[in-house]
Amino acid sequence: MPIPTAFVEATDWAQLKTVIHGFGDSDNVSEDDLLAALQASEIWRTRFTESFTVEFRGEQILWHHYESLVWALGEAFRRVMLRFRPYRRCERIFAPVRSLCFDKRFGKGRESFTMLLGQYGGTAQISTLIRLLEDPEISGHAVHALRLLGASEAADSVRPFLESPKSWVKKEALKFFQKIEAV
Repeated sequence: MPIPTAFVEATDWAQLKTVIHGFGDSDNVSEDDLLAALQASEIWRTRFTESFTVEFRGEQILWHHYESLVWALGEAFRRVMLRFRPYRRCERIFAPVRSLCFDKRFGKGRESFTMLLGQYGGTAQISTLIRLLEDPEISGHAVHALRLLGASEAADSVRPFLESPKSWVKKEALKFFQKIEAV
């Protein structure tokens, strides 16, 4: 499966983000295309090492360009799966997605893929998401994904996040418990 040329030959970070966005909106994305795009992310990690800072909820957050590209790719995957139901819960796709989620070299870029596990990965992803709660960089996103799945078996693992210093993570944990108690 060849990696899309634009994904490997790009030298301009902003232009590549636009290409990735278009990839997510394409009507003819195959499983092989999704897998090839994941492979390209390894190239981005070494090519786009510059960084920038964003302010989010009063906090200054440092992002590397490769992280933002991986994050954008995860969002593109979510848009593809919204339109192509057969890709949901497809182990051929979700196995490398899980690998990416555990690969700390991709930093914050893993956030959108972690949410993808909960949105379209199904209950088979619950054990993975529970393990991802141990990763402080994406633990809040794992709480969100577990909430989407209504994963009551994760209650003991999510409970400490009710005391998170990050208000958005605390709110996600609260929503998680509201959801599983309503079931």
